[in-house]
Amino acid sequence: MLMEVRKRAGKVRDVDIQLAMLRSFKMPQEPRRKTQLMHSLIDLRDKQEKKMKKALGKETVREARHRLKRMAKEFDLESARDPLLVAREILSRVSKTDGAATSEVVHQYRILGKQARYAAELAAKSPQADELIIQLKRVQDAVGHWHDWLTLTQTAAERFGDVHESSLVAALHNVTGAKFRQAVAALPGLQRALTENPVTSVAGANLRADKTRVARGKNAKHAQAPSFLTSSQSSSLPSSALHAAATPPMIRTA
Repeated sequence: MLMEVRKRAGKVRDVDIQLAMLRSFKMPQEPRRKTQLMHSLIDLRDKQEKKMKKALGKETVREARHRLKRMAKEFDLESARDPLLVAREILSRVSKTDGAATSEVVHQYRILGKQARYAAELAAKSPQADELIIQLKRVQDAVGHWHDWLTLTQTAAERFGDVHESSLVAALHNVTGAKFRQAVAALPGLQRALTENPVTSVAGANLRADKTRVARGKNAKHAQAPSFLTSSQSSSLPSSALHAAATPPMIRTA
């Protein structure tokens, strides 16, 4: 349900971005085709907006609120994992390449980079977290701009043909190429942030060690309080255990 609403809203957003870019795109050649493309996008936006409004019925909104409230009650930050470790694991799914990054790899950074940023922003305040978030934002902006221009170029090509058939499409294709190079240029900064600032999470180490000790059932009385215990459970443990329980908030990952 929420995925459908998000999908519809995303389509409206995509058309809005294309319209804004096309309006700002200065090109003396083929002004008529540019106007035609503008009208075509306006018509498409109207259709997508109607679909979005249909998906946002009263029943849908009511059900969405119910689900969000239920999720908020069930979500337990203290039993989750270190956000920076989660962010790194998400980024590790990006395909490795020996040479220059391909459009497929950049597209993976667009999707996974957004997820990694959401995770990293839940981490406790630290220079390490701040640097990773800065680099993730930089990559997300550069890759997002490339994808937006790519989408506009594809929309124009569907209507007017390829670069050999339309100077408008050719000009958009050149801009898209420049945006792609900018996106690739933003990747090394993120990669340096990942390699030069390894995560040394005491909280994550404590959590793994606690789970192992509890699972084995050894030395339970002297083990530090697992970060997944509630405050009432932690109160019965020694002071050293309470220190372990007061770890930075973490998040779950699939």
